[in-house]
Amino acid sequence: MKDLPDDWFRPGSHEQPDEDEQHASSEQGERNRYRRFSRRAKDLETHGRVHLDRDEQGGRSVVVGHRMDQASPSSATRAFHRGWMLWVLLALAVGILVGTVVVRSSGIDSGAPDSVVSVPADNVTDAPAPYTGQSRPVTSITASATCTADPRGGIKGGLVTYQPANLVDGSSQTAWRCDGSANGQKITLKVPDGTAVVGVGLINGYAKKTDGVDLYPQYRRVLKVRWDLPDGEWFIQDLTDDSPTFQTVMIAPTRVHGGIVMTIIDSTLPGEDMASRDAVLLSQVAVLTAK
Repeated sequence: MKDLPDDWFRPGSHEQPDEDEQHASSEQGERNRYRRFSRRAKDLETHGRVHLDRDEQGGRSVVVGHRMDQASPSSATRAFHRGWMLWVLLALAVGILVGTVVVRSSGIDSGAPDSVVSVPADNVTDAPAPYTGQSRPVTSITASATCTADPRGGIKGGLVTYQPANLVDGSSQTAWRCDGSANGQKITLKVPDGTAVVGVGLINGYAKKTDGVDLYPQYRRVLKVRWDLPDGEWFIQDLTDDSPTFQTVMIAPTRVHGGIVMTIIDSTLPGEDMASRDAVLLSQVAVLTAK
């Protein structure tokens, strides 16, 4: 029997493969595509749902990682909830910590009920009233200062000294001098131990007059001082400009044991067109006791 050519048994271009062959070919293509996208999804190391591109015959989806039911929240939602809960817990912890620190620092027992602290009326005392009787300057007194200007030539010749002793010599024609504003400079007055002091005072400028010339407005004048007593008490004295007389402040009688310190806080500028008079001069300082 004559062999027939193989070409006779090959389907022509116009012939279609039967359904089994078509189905097998389709299945093989799907499997290849499934493996190809599975490898690709694995390389991405994702944990969500990877969707394949759909062709004309439809497509499928590949789940990489754990499959979740439709009712379960997505991983992104769970992550959001976990992050939200973490912030809430952190805020609560910080609030508790701050509350504890505030309570401890304020000395309040957080477990104790609120209470109002009252001070008995018997424990409330008014400040002692200033002395209102007659007074006199303490004569046994010495003075020292943190600043003293060098001697200068006087109008009538000779040298004029400005030592702190001039403050307590009883004369308004002498003075202690410190060049510049003298702000922050201190004068220390010492009286006999145990003296009952009732007031202090000073002439806040140079009260001297020479041949009818008033020197008070030419130099700086002190406007404010602070007085410190040995027992720790202190007070401020404001002074009036253009008043070359004693300006005093009275206090409750206080026995002192140590030096009384006067600190200059503020002073005026020199007189107009008196640049060469840039200095503070005080004619007198006094510590008063009862007469």
